[in-house]
Amino acid sequence: MQGDRVTLADEIEEGIPLIQPCMQEGQRLASPESLAEIQERVARQLQGLPEPMKSLQTEPTYPVKICPAVEDLAETVDRGINIPT
Repeated sequence: MQGDRVTLADEIEEGIPLIQPCMQEGQRLASPESLAEIQERVARQLQGLPEPMKSLQTEPTYPVKICPAVEDLAETVDRGINIPT
């Protein structure tokens, strides 16, 4: 099980981005998907999940790595609003 990686928007990583821009300056970037398209996409994504992740059980946990740039940014924000790190 490879897991996911949280990066900044301008970082280039292997894999498929899980979050896609959908609005810019108050305008849609693409037409909304039909219900059939959403059902097909979700079915494909579910097929790609490792078996342990298809269960409603909490174990094993899914591996997610946070890139150093995101960690640094979070620390900067925390310091700016006086949250101890």
